[in-house]
Amino acid sequence: MSREASAPGVQIVLPGSWWNIPVHDEEASARAIRALANKVTNRMDEFARVRGDLRSELTALADKAREGGTEQLFLALEIVPGAVLPMSLAVFWPDLDLLGSRPSDPQSVIDMVRRSLASLPDSDEYGDDEVAVLGDTTTYRRCTTIEHPADGDVEAYETLVVDYWIAVPNTQRVALLTFSTNIAGERELLLQLFRVMVESLRWDEDPDQ
Repeated sequence: MSREASAPGVQIVLPGSWWNIPVHDEEASARAIRALANKVTNRMDEFARVRGDLRSELTALADKAREGGTEQLFLALEIVPGAVLPMSLAVFWPDLDLLGSRPSDPQSVIDMVRRSLASLPDSDEYGDDEVAVLGDTTTYRRCTTIEHPADGDVEAYETLVVDYWIAVPNTQRVALLTFSTNIAGERELLLQLFRVMVESLRWDEDPDQ
């Protein structure tokens, strides 16, 4: 079952079941994390330590996301019945004044985003980029894979990070949707899923509100 999730100025249809952590509001974030930890452990006494560890891990994740400018953080609970996939979606509203104060066409905005990103020191870490018209606007996708070495009992693994830079229709603004998952081996399937989710975006009349 799909549902709509709101972030400032936009709605996105998320397939399955996701948990929203409003990282921009520390108190609301803490409440959402506490509620998720209780849900996962059914508030059972024997899982008190697990519940506490989960709260700590999610709090650290939310704090890091907040420091990075994330507005909303969504965690996948179940994409399809019986399938739990470790996946997150972070929504950013970068404070960029790309083309002045007048609304600009999406392609021009994305062209400038691409040139700006190409000039950054970490640009070589990203590949498999693509410009595409999805939904009501133009988007720029780029991907990177982060390798995590083995650490004690934890085996080595990879994290696939997919950034979608999206021109907000009828403005000079951009939104950034960052998908992250530890099942990098399913890359092509995941890229299709992320594309469908980006295509579902529906914009408010005034994205600045």
